[in-house]
Amino acid sequence: MSWCRTSNGARQLPSVEVTTVVHEVQRGLWIVWLAAFSWATPANADWFTLSGKTGSPDTDYVEVDPANIQNAGDRRILQMRVNRSRAVIDADSFPYRSMTAQVSIDCASRSARIIEKAYFAEPNFVGPPLHRRFYGPSTGPSLQFDGAESGHAARLIKAACG
Repeated sequence: MSWCRTSNGARQLPSVEVTTVVHEVQRGLWIVWLAAFSWATPANADWFTLSGKTGSPDTDYVEVDPANIQNAGDRRILQMRVNRSRAVIDADSFPYRSMTAQVSIDCASRSARIIEKAYFAEPNFVGPPLHRRFYGPSTGPSLQFDGAESGHAARLIKAACG
């Protein structure tokens, strides 16, 4: 950035650069506003509902995040979450009302395994997780749903792998 001198000898920035600086500040404020707006959108804005009524704390629902599926050859990694209408105990003996999980899907064997789980005491994934459980991509438990959601694992595999 170069300075120029006015007729009375004072230094000032050329008006073109001042205009550029003003536009950069305005652009920066616009970016901050967009970031704040995207943060304020509902938590389920990008989630696809497999079953149930999303956001209702008194219902069972299952959601997946289709926008962030990772592709690694025959394997797909995705995020999912489950809300329960009442507190339940999972196969690892952890009580929860809602749970998020990272899932690894092996398209060659048409199977899905849980890589990581986070358990919440409150419905709709509110508050800090009560407990986190980490597994390896090939050592975690098979993805299974109880009751009415029993066909979701096969549907999820088919959707992810084709």
